[in-house]
Amino acid sequence: MKNRNLQLKLLSFYQIFGGVLGCGISLWVFISLISIQRKEDILFYTVLSLCSFSLYIYSIFCGSLLLRKSSRIKGLHFSLVNQLMQVVSFSIFGFAFKYISGLYTSIGFDLVKNTLLFKWGLSTWEILFNSNSVISEIHINIFSLLLVFLIDRLLRIFALSDIEEYKIEGAQP
Repeated sequence: MKNRNLQLKLLSFYQIFGGVLGCGISLWVFISLISIQRKEDILFYTVLSLCSFSLYIYSIFCGSLLLRKSSRIKGLHFSLVNQLMQVVSFSIFGFAFKYISGLYTSIGFDLVKNTLLFKWGLSTWEILFNSNSVISEIHINIFSLLLVFLIDRLLRIFALSDIEEYKIEGAQP
C-alpha cells in the first residue's frame, strides 16, 4: 500500500511540476512572440498560446486529482489521457504536434534523411499548421510510454483492491 501511495504522489508531483514548468515556458514564449511579431498575427499566437496553456493546466489538474484519495481513480484515468497525448509527436508535410509536460526522452525517425533520432529535454510544445517546413519526423516519448504502463498497472491494482473490499464488505453479516 505504501508503494502505491508513493507512486501516486510521485506521479502527481511530476505532472504538477511539468504543468507549472510548461506554463512558465509558454508565457515566456508568448511574451517573446508578441514583441517581435506583426500586430495582425497576435490573435493567432494568442490562440496557440491558449492551447498550450490549456494542455499544461490539464497536467496540473491531473496531478492535483491524484493527491486526493477520493479522486485517485479519476485522477489516474485523466493522467492516462495526459500521458497518451505525449507518447507520439510528429512533424510531417508542414503539420506538427508535440506536447510534453515534464521530462522526455524520445526515439524518432527522420523520414527525409532516413536517420534514427534521440532527443531529451523538459516541457515543450509545438503546433504547426501548413508551415513550409521540410522536416518530416516521428518520435515516441519513451518516458511517457513508461508512465502509461505504470498508470495502467496502478488502475488494475486499484480495481482489484476495490473488488476485494466489496467482497469482504458483502461477506459480513
